Amino acid sequence: MNEFERQQRIYNDEMIRQQARSDYHNQNKNGDGDAGTAVIVIVLLIGSGVLWIFNHHPIIFWSIVGLLILFVISFILYKIGMKIDERTRQREALRRREEERLKKFQEQQLLLEKEKEQKRFEKEKQRLEKEREAQASGKKILIVDDQNGIRVLLMVEFGRHGLKPYQASNGKLALEIYREVKPDVVILDMKMPGMDGLEVLKEIKKTDPIAKIIMISAYGELDMIKELRIWSAGLL
Repeated sequence: MNEFERQQRIYNDEMIRQQARSDYHNQNKNGDGDAGTAVIVIVLLIGSGVLWIFNHHPIIFWSIVGLLILFVISFILYKIGMKIDERTRQREALRRREEERLKKFQEQQLLLEKEKEQKRFEKEKQRLEKEREAQASGKKILIVDDQNGIRVLLMVEFGRHGLKPYQASNGKLALEIYREVKPDVVILDMKMPGMDGLEVLKEIKKTDPIAKIIMISAYGELDMIKELRIWSAGLL
């Protein structure tokens, strides 16, 4: 090998190394371009396959096209249905919220009406009590009973309602107080020592036939009650 051939080989080796380095750098630099190229190649292959099917098997081609169209239509209808369902759920949720709001409002209104009705009832009750007290004010009542506890209890209760109570522990004292005070009502015990309630009743009725007398008793005085009925029937 002469000197010229040796120099030529060195030169060729150097050119090969430079070309290898250049290819390596270009490959690293154009990696994304290679991926895009691969996608284009795949698309071209698919297109070529579709054209081949169209040219050699048109029935299969149009069948595939029809299936794709049905798939697209089905997908679109599915999306539309999803939107309709979503809107329906939103409207249903809104309707439920409105119903709950209306129910709460009605409950509040009912509660307010009950409170107003209760206040009106209390006012009416107070008004009636005042009217009764005003009507009873100044009315005199005579309580005739031989038991002191009953007299005190009745006097306290009648006094609370604006009446003027008087008391007598026996029939003789009751007649004296009646002639002096002229009470509007007499509460008269049927069974008392000495002059009993029926005798007192007869004496009062002699002087005041329209006297208002209420007979009371803690005992089962059937005979006295029967006599009272007979006597009262004779007055009618």
